[in-house]
Amino acid sequence: MLSSDDHDDVTAGHIQLLGTERTSEYDVGLGARWSQYDTDHGDGGGLGLGGYGYYYLPGAPRVSLGGYGYVTPDVATSNDLEHSYEYGLRARYQVIDNVEGYVGYRKVKADFENRDERTLDSGPLVGMRLQF
Repeated sequence: MLSSDDHDDVTAGHIQLLGTERTSEYDVGLGARWSQYDTDHGDGGGLGLGGYGYYYLPGAPRVSLGGYGYVTPDVATSNDLEHSYEYGLRARYQVIDNVEGYVGYRKVKADFENRDERTLDSGPLVGMRLQF
């Protein structure tokens, strides 16, 4: 869930289904993600494609560095959304199994019907990731 007033009021939610592979050296995932936006510029959702990739540091196996990216083309959108994309870079720390904390940078852009493409959010972030 993303809530931002970085550039205007934005609320966004994401649900994703990914194929993943994780070893002691790397963690990668590819798949689809539904993104739903409620913004000052328009509302809508879309099915994006993308994934993530992280490399575990050899001397610190709980620490990983990498990034992610998703692109939602206009053929897979609803309501006002015409297309969107999001990408980010992160440093992650595995707190316990299936729980990671992270710091990084994120940029989210979207194009809504009858509007120019807008940056919905950009900048540093801190968070937790839970895996099921």
